[in-house]
Amino acid sequence: MVSLTSLEPALTIFDIGHIEIVKELLQVNPDLCLFEGKDRKIPLHLAVAKTHVEVTTLLLLRLESIDCTTAQGETSIHLAVKYNQFKVFQVLIQHVKQVNKEDLLNSKDLYGNTILHLAVFKKQYQVVDLILNGGVMSKGKDGVEFLKQEWFDSA
Repeated sequence: MVSLTSLEPALTIFDIGHIEIVKELLQVNPDLCLFEGKDRKIPLHLAVAKTHVEVTTLLLLRLESIDCTTAQGETSIHLAVKYNQFKVFQVLIQHVKQVNKEDLLNSKDLYGNTILHLAVFKKQYQVVDLILNGGVMSKGKDGVEFLKQEWFDSA
């Protein structure tokens, strides 16, 4: 069994974002992309928080699920908004659409916040606009429907 402390340096590489080293690490141990570090953050969470678009893209290709949450119930999409990482947010949204996981857009963290709540609170109007007007929702669901769902789900 591998100890937590022996894998901490490997997690630092995902945090720093050295794409070539990340590729090598994942080639040696593909399961490393699901290793949970402090606060149940996986390498994807670390890459998202630091705007490592290439590393994020690579991890998304290797992950079976984008559903992994932190100890605070945050998805990688929550973290992209929380840390104001718009480029990574766009990559995550594109991936969510490709794998038909649009339900993640309505997921709430432990405090009941969705990505829309966080974007409004953090005054990330570009994210809000993309969510409401940019085709983030699946076909047949516009920004008004998304807001109605937000309102009624939180009531």
